[in-house]
Amino acid sequence: MTTTLHDLHPVTHSWHVGGLSDVEARAALTAWLQGTCGILDSALDVAHGTVKISYDLWQVTAEQVESALSASHLSLCAGFMDGLKRNWILFTEKNERDNLTFTPVLPNRPVPLGRMTAAKKGLVAGDMPDNVAISSRNEVKWQTPGVY
Repeated sequence: MTTTLHDLHPVTHSWHVGGLSDVEARAALTAWLQGTCGILDSALDVAHGTVKISYDLWQVTAEQVESALSASHLSLCAGFMDGLKRNWILFTEKNERDNLTFTPVLPNRPVPLGRMTAAKKGLVAGDMPDNVAISSRNEVKWQTPGVY
């Protein structure tokens, strides 16, 4: 199966790091970038101390990139704005990944209450709609004949 642009979810972020002038640290980071699937592009700016990486959100996360930066003996800048930016990246990336994996509820099909929810609400078989049954383990089961 070949990967198309629609299968990719590219994101680009940059990190301010200290120690980028160290040749060994750059070599370790470059080796990680080249050996990791999902890295689309990268740029190391020694003069400004920034690392800019484009990656596929399905295969790489910002946490993995930050771990690789730390493993390469590069220190993430600890300023307030840098920390705020990193936290914002992690927050939005989590939301993007959640949105990519979201499965919408089919129309004309009730949303299941979930395991043990019916028991917690005190519902019994007589309180449920006709197409819903409560199992002996208090699990709600939908009975929708003919719809698969």
